[in-house]
Amino acid sequence: MKIVTILLFLFLFILTPALATAPSNKIPLSNFKIVSFHTEWRHDTFYAIGEIKNIGKIAAGVQVQVIARDSQGTLVDCQQFWPNSINNIYPSMSCGIIYPITSNTRAKAFEIQIIRVKVWD
Repeated sequence: MKIVTILLFLFLFILTPALATAPSNKIPLSNFKIVSFHTEWRHDTFYAIGEIKNIGKIAAGVQVQVIARDSQGTLVDCQQFWPNSINNIYPSMSCGIIYPITSNTRAKAFEIQIIRVKVWD
């Protein structure tokens, strides 16, 4: 009986709220714009540095992916992260980016793209 009660508790209080917020996350990636992006070598690591702006009408968070490639175009490393953590970026507002990408010195070219948008409660 205790196991059933625990499972019911998990479903009702943990899984159900997550399911209920899923539809609100249908915000297009195009609601965000990468204003600037470059990389810098700091403390033996390449860092992604830049700015993302919410050009839409809904406050939301954004996940980005930065890919590092060598001089031949081969993938060296890849990082996915939320620049504003679990906080929304409000319409017309910007968020700074600073995140470690790789310590591999073969990295010569970097790409950034927005891969996910989520409304944080």
